[in-house]
Amino acid sequence: MTKFKSSGVKESISNAIHGLMLAISSQRNFVIELIISAIVIIMGLLFRFSATDMCILIIMIALVLICELLNSVIEFTLDAVYKNNYSRLVEMAKDMSAGMVLLIACISVLVGAILFGSYSIKYYKEYMHYQKVLHTYNIPPSAGVDSNIIDYENSNVEEKLPILNKNK
Repeated sequence: MTKFKSSGVKESISNAIHGLMLAISSQRNFVIELIISAIVIIMGLLFRFSATDMCILIIMIALVLICELLNSVIEFTLDAVYKNNYSRLVEMAKDMSAGMVLLIACISVLVGAILFGSYSIKYYKEYMHYQKVLHTYNIPPSAGVDSNIIDYENSNVEEKLPILNKNK
């Protein structure tokens, strides 16, 4: 690859994939972040995140991964230019680029806590409402009532639960 050589789309994609594979094979933190990202995306799917919330989650994940790659690029470039010789300025630049990754990671954790927290509260409220309905009508939890048929917003449970109509 020369400075003035124009490459085709195939070669550009190939180089990009090669760069990602280099990051995966040489950067432990990048691999850890990829694993955590996969877990968080699966959890978002299990929590049934809305499309908007899922996009927010993916954007935050992308920002962390991009900053980690940028941090690695900065470190490799400084090591190449200064031939691994110690310099206070190089140390400061590396520390600042690591700080960038830490900052976006902390912000991502905060955003994730807000998203997962709001869904957890929502599901907890639905569960408590469901338990209240079961208790109010003396329905044993093993009665096989499908919680999906309860309209939690309108709470018209009497109309939706056939077992309640039998008691009338």
